Amino acid sequence: GAFIMQGSEEMYRFNIKEISKEDALKMIQKYHYSNTLPKINKYFLGVFLEKELVGVATLGWGTRPRHTIQRIKRLSGDWTNVYDGRDATKQ
Repeated sequence: GAFIMQGSEEMYRFNIKEISKEDALKMIQKYHYSNTLPKINKYFLGVFLEKELVGVATLGWGTRPRHTIQRIKRLSGDWTNVYDGRDATKQ
């Protein structure tokens, strides 16, 4: 997909598409303060301005999955399907 963003005087058309984990990692190591990628991220999206990769979004559980799962459990009261359909207490 694409989206348009207006700056002070210019319009930018960004395209978003799935990229490889390796390409996401290169961008993260170069520009992100943490310099690392959690191992359990599953999806990697590249943000392109024309054909240049200018941003990355990673989707997954993050660096503290047990903490996240416990918070979901408190909010929902249900462990089922919280972590790929398996019982999250066994992760």
